[in-house]
Amino acid sequence: MKTKLFALIAALAVLVTMLAGCSPATKLTGVTIDVADLELAPGDTVQAGYTVAVDIGGSPMAFSVSAGAEITAISGSDEKAIETVRDFVPTWSSSDETIVVVDGAGTITAVAEGSSTISLSIQDVTSEVVVTVKEPVIESIAIDFDLPAWGTEDDDGLVLLPIGNEVEFLPTTHPSDIAGDNAVLVFETSDPNVVTVDSGGKIVAVGRGDAVVTVTAVGGAEVEVKIKVVSVPTAISFEQDEGWLRKGASYQIVPIVEPLEIDVGYSIVWKSRDESIVTVTEEGVITAVAPGSTVITASIVDVSGRQADAALETEYSVTVTASAVGGQSGGAASGGTSTGSTPQPNIPSSPGETGSPPTPEPSTPPHPSNPNPATPPDSSSEPVPIVIPEEPVTPGDPTGGGDIGGF
Repeated sequence: MKTKLFALIAALAVLVTMLAGCSPATKLTGVTIDVADLELAPGDTVQAGYTVAVDIGGSPMAFSVSAGAEITAISGSDEKAIETVRDFVPTWSSSDETIVVVDGAGTITAVAEGSSTISLSIQDVTSEVVVTVKEPVIESIAIDFDLPAWGTEDDDGLVLLPIGNEVEFLPTTHPSDIAGDNAVLVFETSDPNVVTVDSGGKIVAVGRGDAVVTVTAVGGAEVEVKIKVVSVPTAISFEQDEGWLRKGASYQIVPIVEPLEIDVGYSIVWKSRDESIVTVTEEGVITAVAPGSTVITASIVDVSGRQADAALETEYSVTVTASAVGGQSGGAASGGTSTGSTPQPNIPSSPGETGSPPTPEPSTPPHPSNPNPATPPDSSSEPVPIVIPEEPVTPGDPTGGGDIGGF
């Protein structure tokens, strides 16, 4: 009996020794797919890996497993544990393979619009992610366009357009590769009496006022462009396009600017083609310098100094004759203001005759369309009468009855 007891004790001792030489127990405690919930377009693919957590003899460890089954220790390190993780068999699945499929390596592929749950199971531990498949849509819209003459855009995005102008809206979308119905943009105007817009984005300013053009994409992306349509100068002219001065005389020529109502600021730029014959000031006062002929140009420019088009320029031809008799110069003529005293020449009543003409009555010179006529330099003097010869005076004829003609 004692012999059998000793034999049993010896066997138990051997078993304890063998157990003491074994590795600690390894337990799988967690599995996590390394991608969060996904939103994909049909045809998109995503490669997923996963992380496993194990407990080895009471020591927690974590390992990352890539798509190529490469194992990387995240926390802790144990060769035996790595071997154990390598022996794990992952099982990937999709709750609806008509929407999303996944292969054994964790490659997720979107098939059609909808939603599906991707699951990864190892032993009795499972991790899940939700994959939503949508057709791609435009997420944002930016509008570019070329401004016409007189057109401006301020810091707040308000666009000023002249009446009658057309502007082509050039949208840029993000993403830029959207196709099909989702790539369609819809253009709308808040007031077609101010601005019209067609399906291609052509804007036409039709009337003074304010409007908003809205560009909308399927899916909700939207942008607004605020537009103010204004009246701008469209033409400049003179009542007459030629005249003459005696040397030394000055005269202010006044242009007619159309239309009557203008909403924007502008300036008139004056130029003389030959300043050795006639000079011109910023106010349009011309002065005869020497006999000859030249051209005065008046151009309308915007507040930046830019001339909009050729229609906003007009010319006046001026001929300068010799000085008046006795050195007198000056006088006034219809359509403007002159400087100097009125000459009293001896004008023949008919060819070959001489004599003094009757003294004409002073008259107030009529004025072309100009709300702000210039003031003569010497405002303290009496009004200067116009001397009108009985016979027509040919421009450039030094025997004429005054210092200014044809204005």
